[in-house]
Amino acid sequence: MALDTFKSVPHLLEQFLGTVGVASVTVAVPTLAAAEAGEAANATVTGAKIGDLVFAAPTAALPTNAAFAGAFVVAADTVSYSFTNVGAAAVTGANRTFTTYVIHRS
Repeated sequence: MALDTFKSVPHLLEQFLGTVGVASVTVAVPTLAAAEAGEAANATVTGAKIGDLVFAAPTAALPTNAAFAGAFVVAADTVSYSFTNVGAAAVTGANRTFTTYVIHRS
């Protein structure tokens, strides 16, 4: 199958992988102690289901020392976003918007 390179990223993913849902999701980045291994924050992503693939990225910088470690579906309509503290100082939690692609597996 030839991919149409003039399509948007969601459309290319859909053509290559299957049905894709795209959402702009507000995620509460947690407060993390200095060098804390990590913590997750759940957010509602309508239509997400167990087994779906999730690609997500913040639309703005995360709080200082916070790193985004990935996202996955934990329950119907719920995606878990994982964070870790990569610095010597605590991370102050804050809301951030994430562009989230959910690829529905057949």
